Amino acid sequence: LYSTAGDLVKWGEAILDRKLLSEGSWQAMLADHGDGRGYGVGLYTRHGHEAIGHDGVINGYTAFVEVYPDDRTVVAYAGNIRAGAFGIMQSVATAVALREPAEDVVVPDDEDRPVQREQAESLVGRYELFPGFYLDIRYEGERLYLTGSGGYPTVLSSLPNGDFFYRSMYASIRFDSGEGGPVLVWIDRRGQEYEAQKVLN
Repeated sequence: LYSTAGDLVKWGEAILDRKLLSEGSWQAMLADHGDGRGYGVGLYTRHGHEAIGHDGVINGYTAFVEVYPDDRTVVAYAGNIRAGAFGIMQSVATAVALREPAEDVVVPDDEDRPVQREQAESLVGRYELFPGFYLDIRYEGERLYLTGSGGYPTVLSSLPNGDFFYRSMYASIRFDSGEGGPVLVWIDRRGQEYEAQKVLN
């Protein structure tokens, strides 16, 4: 769990220079064994450049290392927070390192606005985003809080258009009306929408 960005870069350089392991081990590790996966690494393309990479995220720890063999470039960072902003950092930091255009980052106006009890009462409850993965919404102190399965409560910031912003995952949350009550719509930073049905009040 504990490392430094500098040590992650050293590991990336070992991949570039094929240090530490035998050539046969490197070939096995970096071969695609299905779904773009080697042994402990992902094999994919970012910004049009072949990449070998992996990230690690758990509460209180975030790390990322990506190796670009054709460019002889390593990008790494480490942090002590779990937040969706790191997904943006992955894309922007690698774009800068590779001298490619970075994506535009839109920061919502998530000023802390109180939520009226009348609005919140119908939204409170448990929603199933994926089979077995739940989002719990509770109301306290004029604020809505969201807790994902195995996670911790995070305030939903009220947006001017009536939606909410979930800062820890850099996602927007919209509540639509459904036949069985409200439907939570999770909108990731790329605009992809995922519906969660309410399963418990």
